[in-house]
Amino acid sequence: AMRIRLLLAEIAAVVMVLLPIFSFSGALGGGLARLGAAGIRTTQTSTRSFLSMRKIPVGAVSSEKGNASSPPSPPWKRVNAPVYSVSTKDPQRKGNMNIATYVSAASLARAPESKKYYSVALFKDTRTHENVRRDNRLLLQLLNTGHAELVEILGRQSAKDIDKISKLGEIGEEIAWKDGFPYLSSSTAVCDLHNCGWIDAGDHELGLFEVRDWFVGSEDTKAILYTDDLKEMGIL
Repeated sequence: AMRIRLLLAEIAAVVMVLLPIFSFSGALGGGLARLGAAGIRTTQTSTRSFLSMRKIPVGAVSSEKGNASSPPSPPWKRVNAPVYSVSTKDPQRKGNMNIATYVSAASLARAPESKKYYSVALFKDTRTHENVRRDNRLLLQLLNTGHAELVEILGRQSAKDIDKISKLGEIGEEIAWKDGFPYLSSSTAVCDLHNCGWIDAGDHELGLFEVRDWFVGSEDTKAILYTDDLKEMGIL
């Protein structure tokens, strides 16, 4: 009997809480009905929808029409690509490096005797493009997250204005050399590429390169650097 009385008391308490809400809902519904009968245009919003709408902040819902002013990004800007550095040498043998993201493996080379190829697109009228065009060779360095800060030097400054290799040494980067070509000792991997031909690509020139050799630059296990990493850091 005691349990029943307690249960009834709890039910009564819940009813007392809900009664004002139901009364308000009934009044709202009746008011809308009377407005409609009087010929005044009203919305067809149900009481449940009204109560739920009170929780939605103003401006939280935007229409597709409102977003029409923002055009979608083209596919080549949506790709998360690995970041490379192209190393070249110049007539003074000072060496040079840049940043390259328009790079792709171009063959499977499943059999041991098969040749491996890469395609690399280079900006025209740059020191890197000039050097590769002359020597038909480059070192392709696969960068890791430890190289993100180097993008400012290698990608945003021109070798016509600064000596990039000297600048790297000044900030403590260890530089190694292969046949007169400099490379970062901390690179994840390095490929020795020899050109097989060129295709005009507007502001770039696309080169096809055979991999003559490759080696691990560093045993460090840092993650490979991607363009999305640079975007998150505000670099790209």
